[in-house]
Amino acid sequence: MSKSIPFPFTITPEILSAVTHIESIAQKIDHLPITPVMIAKLRETARLQSVHYSTQIEGNRLSEEEIRRVIDYGEHIPNRERDGKDVKGYFAALDYLETLVRENAPVCEPAFQMIHALVMAGGTKKIKPSTYRDGQNVIREGIGGLIVYLPSEAKDVPILMANLIQFINESTDLPAPIKEGVPLNSL
Repeated sequence: MSKSIPFPFTITPEILSAVTHIESIAQKIDHLPITPVMIAKLRETARLQSVHYSTQIEGNRLSEEEIRRVIDYGEHIPNRERDGKDVKGYFAALDYLETLVRENAPVCEPAFQMIHALVMAGGTKKIKPSTYRDGQNVIREGIGGLIVYLPSEAKDVPILMANLIQFINESTDLPAPIKEGVPLNSL
């Protein structure tokens, strides 16, 4: 068994107050009279916006409407084939993730590697879990190409992922907003 990972943060009164506020809103939402049709529409909107903004960070230039057409109708956007593949891959990964949640699957390395493989496969669903990257990535500004984020070096990714998985599995008593806000490189 590996050693326990220390929490890389302190829960201040401000953080506790914010988490309590989030939890109270979640409780109110849980008790709203929401129909299955409304839930389906909210889920679809959330998924499309998640795909749009998450792929946009990586340089994808499709609009929300174009993403909807790619996902709902399999449409090909001229001169944006790579962007369309990115969207399909991300959407396939979301489908897989929702399946894991429904099945209450454990948080483990093969699940993370399958999610990554689905994102990278551009919508192809018959794939195998992928290995971690072996080179340096950068996130660039869309217009000027300036580097806006430099992720951890490839050699550090396996241990960072192992630490993340361990942290998620060991911190079951922490509220989700706190767990989700912990930077990977601080573990």
